[in-house]
Amino acid sequence: MDLLIISLVALFVGVLIMPWARRFPHLVAALDGFVLVSVAGLVLTHLLPHTIHAVGAWALVAVFVGLLVPWLFERGFMHSHGRGLFALIPLATLGLCVHAFLDGTALALPEVTDEHSHGSGHELALAVVFHRLPIGLAIGTLGARFMRLKLAILVAVIVTLFTVAGYVVGLQAMPEASVRGLSIFQALVIGTLLHVIFAHPLHLQHDKVKWVPLAGTLGGLLGGASMLMLEHSHGPEHGPGIWDTFLAFSLEASPALLIAFLGAGLLHGFMRPSSLLWIGRGSRAAQSVKGMALGLPLPICSCGALPVYAGLMERGLAPAAGLAFLIATPEIGLDAILISIPLLGPELTIARLVAAALVAFLVSMVVSRKMKAKTVTEGEGEDATPLPSVSARLKTSVRYGFGELFEHIMPWIFFGLLIASIANPFLEEMALKEISPFLQVIIAALAGIPFYVCASGSTPIVAVFIYQGLSPGAAIAFLLTGPATNMTTFGVLNRLHGRAIAITFGLAMAFFACMTGWTTNIFLSEVKIPTIESVGEIHSHGIHSICLGVLAVVTLWALLRKGVRTLLAQVHPAYGGHHHDHDH
Repeated sequence: MDLLIISLVALFVGVLIMPWARRFPHLVAALDGFVLVSVAGLVLTHLLPHTIHAVGAWALVAVFVGLLVPWLFERGFMHSHGRGLFALIPLATLGLCVHAFLDGTALALPEVTDEHSHGSGHELALAVVFHRLPIGLAIGTLGARFMRLKLAILVAVIVTLFTVAGYVVGLQAMPEASVRGLSIFQALVIGTLLHVIFAHPLHLQHDKVKWVPLAGTLGGLLGGASMLMLEHSHGPEHGPGIWDTFLAFSLEASPALLIAFLGAGLLHGFMRPSSLLWIGRGSRAAQSVKGMALGLPLPICSCGALPVYAGLMERGLAPAAGLAFLIATPEIGLDAILISIPLLGPELTIARLVAAALVAFLVSMVVSRKMKAKTVTEGEGEDATPLPSVSARLKTSVRYGFGELFEHIMPWIFFGLLIASIANPFLEEMALKEISPFLQVIIAALAGIPFYVCASGSTPIVAVFIYQGLSPGAAIAFLLTGPATNMTTFGVLNRLHGRAIAITFGLAMAFFACMTGWTTNIFLSEVKIPTIESVGEIHSHGIHSICLGVLAVVTLWALLRKGVRTLLAQVHPAYGGHHHDHDH
């Protein structure tokens, strides 16, 4: 009952203070950062592991449904304007009421789950309480934009009634309050919580105000500190703690990451844009080889490679060279190579590099047969800008490697390490070894096509999956299609070259990824990667600790400059409300 009362008070506090708080953007940003980090910390390090332990992969399905349903609801009405947007208020209220009923049911969970789930019901209720304040702030914002304060209070009263109803009758309304059923319900609420805190920031209108990113970061650090205290008080319940595993992974990868960011910065600072045009000379096979060779070491993701590719094609680059560059660049850069060695082992790292080069060459040869290069006049696009001094280029290199590139790549690596640390204790329950290696390759290749994953960030995730039974070939197939293909890539290819080329590109990537994966399983069926338990044991001190400390300082500086939301938007622009633009 206490948590229910606190959650209702937080709801009304949010509604009533929003008209006042809007004049203090730093306060709103700090609240947003605290809620984002604290609720996400509760969900990812406590609630999600509990639900996976209870119901296995079905927990992930329920989380996905909890994320998808509100997203579809909002997307269906996002394009309304004027009076149409005002008409969304009843629909938004209905959505809030449904969510409030789930919240109320979650607040009643501690009374029935503590003895079965080691307190996970209490932690879910605590997460619900934390996120009630931003819901109240959202209602207050809606009232400030479209209606009077009295109407906003009425909406809050209706939401309160549904919350109380969920608390009183929610569990009785469920078919059976079994531990399994309650765990699936918790996963559903987890999905809605993640959607609310990630997709609905509170301070978008104040992102350009001075010191707002700093305020958001300080709030996030406070939220992170509260989650670490909770982690310390509860202790690990499923083997090594999540943060212990995360620290071990981070220690192992930190020297490679420092070298990668420095090397990428030097490439950026000392390579002239016009130097890319030489890859379009020679035969089609030579063009593909040069495009592939140039793209492989560059630490640029697909969102950064796409504008470079479009610009080169506009300047008349040969299609075979452009496609090979487009495929090879995001698949494995210097950063991905260096992080693969300690986490995947040298054998699989070499296989990953060879596979990326081979697929980039083959796909570019197949797809470019029906493409024509743009005709350009002689001298068009030549780079006549004089070269800066060596010292200036060194400054540019450091500023880019540990600035723009770091801010884009590091959030992916952080989430990759975190997901790997969370997934490690539970993947044995997913019975990956029971799926044939042949079928694993097909599933992995197709799974990577529609989604955007960073080559570096996906490496620790794949390492954990291999350790728990995924075949090396399936890992290679996913690492090929994931970074190089996504819906944005297909959209750009469709705009530049037509739908037929985009479809051919996707089919060719899937086919050659599968062929490469099956071949990898033949030659590396017994490949061994560093075990999860051994990661970080040998290198827990010395140079690894120093490198991790340097990365932590650079990360903190990036957070203070950009804020939690802006860095989070690098992983998905909807999470931060910013455009995902890059000037690689």
